[in-house]
Amino acid sequence: MKKFNQIIFIVVMAILFCGLPVMANAEESVLFSDDFNSYGNVNEMSSVWNLKECYSHCTVRGGALHVKNQDGGAPVIRMPDTVVPEKITSGHIRVTLDALIENLGGKTQGFMTLVPEGEHDNGHFRVIEFYREKNVTAICDPYAEENKIDIKPSVWYKIVADFHIGEKGKISVSVYDDSDKCIGNYSRDDCDEFVVNFKNINFTSWSDRDFAIDNFKVVKVE
Repeated sequence: MKKFNQIIFIVVMAILFCGLPVMANAEESVLFSDDFNSYGNVNEMSSVWNLKECYSHCTVRGGALHVKNQDGGAPVIRMPDTVVPEKITSGHIRVTLDALIENLGGKTQGFMTLVPEGEHDNGHFRVIEFYREKNVTAICDPYAEENKIDIKPSVWYKIVADFHIGEKGKISVSVYDDSDKCIGNYSRDDCDEFVVNFKNINFTSWSDRDFAIDNFKVVKVE
């Protein structure tokens, strides 16, 4: 009888468990993505990206976009304006990309900029920056010195950046190595100046530091 009761219990629990609702993962709407594999040269990128006349600074090789800076120069690479037809004032935007820094010149370099509607900014709304001082190379938050993740030069890393859009906006950035291990992250709340209305993303840089990006994707998380 005891064994029979155990069997009944197991059957009942199985029925109850199977009847429970399954929690679905959040859906993602891809706004823009590019793996840079379809371009034979940088001129072919102009049909997809707004290169802002920085053709001499950019090359496409090895299925990635490489940007070569000049001291004092600031090449700007921008998503097409049609990617986000109307500004996004609430919700969750996630950006993923692979990135590397190719040399050690300079101290800091603007990297990724979140651009509000109506702005054609060359770096004021930076959310990710490369940083170099002495023997430290890092991905960092330009507006919070304590937020930085140590990396190595000339090594590819995956960056996952989440932006919660709104008047009390939030940013969070995580960095993964080639084994998909998270090596660090940072976050910052009350970033309304940056994320109150999302419209575009720039890659803006200066100094003499070269970088490369690949597998770039922007999604809206529902």
